[in-house]
Amino acid sequence: MKNKLGITDAVELARVEERISKQKALLMWRSEEFKRLRAGTWAALSWIHRTLFEDVYDFAGEFRSVNISKGHFRFASALYLREAVATIERLPQSTFNDIIDKYVEMNVAHPFREGNGRSMRLWLDQMLKQELRRVVDWSGVSKEKYLTAMERSPVDASGIKRLLASALTDSIDDREIFVKGLDVSYFYEDYIAYRAHDLITSSAVNSAGAGGREQITEEDDIMKIAVVAANGKAGRLIVAEALERGHEVTAFARRENKSGAKKFVARDIVEITADDLKGFDAVVDAFGAWTPETLPLHSTTLKHLCDVLSGSSTRLLIVGGAGSLYVNKEHTAQVMDDPNFPDAFKPLASAQAKALDELRARDDVRWTFISPACDFQADAPKTGKYLVGGEELIVNEKGESVISYADYAAAMLDEIEKGDHIKQRIGVCRA
Repeated sequence: MKNKLGITDAVELARVEERISKQKALLMWRSEEFKRLRAGTWAALSWIHRTLFEDVYDFAGEFRSVNISKGHFRFASALYLREAVATIERLPQSTFNDIIDKYVEMNVAHPFREGNGRSMRLWLDQMLKQELRRVVDWSGVSKEKYLTAMERSPVDASGIKRLLASALTDSIDDREIFVKGLDVSYFYEDYIAYRAHDLITSSAVNSAGAGGREQITEEDDIMKIAVVAANGKAGRLIVAEALERGHEVTAFARRENKSGAKKFVARDIVEITADDLKGFDAVVDAFGAWTPETLPLHSTTLKHLCDVLSGSSTRLLIVGGAGSLYVNKEHTAQVMDDPNFPDAFKPLASAQAKALDELRARDDVRWTFISPACDFQADAPKTGKYLVGGEELIVNEKGESVISYADYAAAMLDEIEKGDHIKQRIGVCRA
């Protein structure tokens, strides 16, 4: 097949195409542009295909101009391809069955000259992720069963629906699931020369839409995180969650290290310097004080950390409280204003609310304030499922405002890794 690289040997072309397109897929998965694509559209599918194959083929992202077939099955005629895709684009995608039906119809269309299956499986996962907060764990879908179900799908899609439904996962941001799934997706098409995981540390490739070169390295996903007041219950669990995810963690505390982090700095918060925090991607402020004489330290210590990080790219994430969350859309009433709010917690809630108000006035710090649910359970187990809200109190389907410290720690790390709420306060609640 004619290609940009001038390769005439089909075996060599397949190897090079696999290496380059897998590398591009790894870069694409973490790109902000990919996340912003409108799922289920031709524009999204075209962008995915172009990103994967633009370094290899001139036709990347473009409608094919020739008719193609596989075995005895002939895909949509090139003459009517644009109209067919436009019709498919308008199909509903609000349910799992709708999404699979749409996927099957696009497979029948097969809009590209090459690389349809690999592109469309990414397109399918993007729809599932945006619409249902699910993706397919392709490592659990055998090649034989998948190809058989897809072959039958134009006349009976029930088989592919059952197969993919059994492999759905809510771990939509798990890179390991994506990397393994990428290999399986390529295996379906008999591309087995390279493992995606090995390509993570391979040589540099052109990043999509960029003029320079970007290298995929394992270290790209390892973040340097400082946890201040790391000996507290919340601090220790945040340290543990960060370490479990493979990040480099340094704990700060006044006295001995009880956090579990191997790297430790014995320092009072107000004695932490800019040099102490230089080079960190994120700083977590897990400070908490409850006695009347220490409550003002919520503002004092937070101001100090803001001053230290002022003008830097390091993010500051604060373990907040629920008392300052609003309970109406007008934002005139807060949780702590409720007559049933415990009197014992009102001074703490007021101190944290004051610190948050002062934080909002800072435009020189990349902060995020994370409020837990009203029932913040220290010893409850980790469920791995939580809801994210904004300034207003959120509850789950049972009407509960509850979250464990362990799930809160997971939410904290998700926010550190994604950076979705810079200069915002969010609330989290068990799903």
